[in-house]
Amino acid sequence: GPQEHHAKAGTPTMGGIIIFTAIAVPFLLLTNRDPRSLTVLGDMLELGAVESALHREVGTLAGEAGVELLVTVGPRAAAMLDTFDGEGYAVADAGEAAALTADLIAPGDVVLVKGSRGVGLEVVAPALAVAEAPRG
Repeated sequence: GPQEHHAKAGTPTMGGIIIFTAIAVPFLLLTNRDPRSLTVLGDMLELGAVESALHREVGTLAGEAGVELLVTVGPRAAAMLDTFDGEGYAVADAGEAAALTADLIAPGDVVLVKGSRGVGLEVVAPALAVAEAPRG
């Protein structure tokens, strides 16, 4: 495209802002804002305008929602740690996140493992399930 449009890279479009607002406002007004739902809202923010400020907002919301451990995957997600009050770690990939969470968490811990789309976070789920199993 035209050279002057390159300066706008990463800027959210009005359509994206309207769609996000149409979903976020009712969510915030009509739900109990449980941690899992707030995580989905954070994902929506990331999929729209990928900005460090938005990631820092997710870090703040995670702390307010009672998340005790935040593991971020990838360099963009690491900005969440700037405003997160709990224990937090930045890792390079999902495999590292799975190993780390398996070593750190115990049953009952509130954990958020957050990364950008396509980092393969599905490998973290088994590590979280093992941590929930009784140890004996």
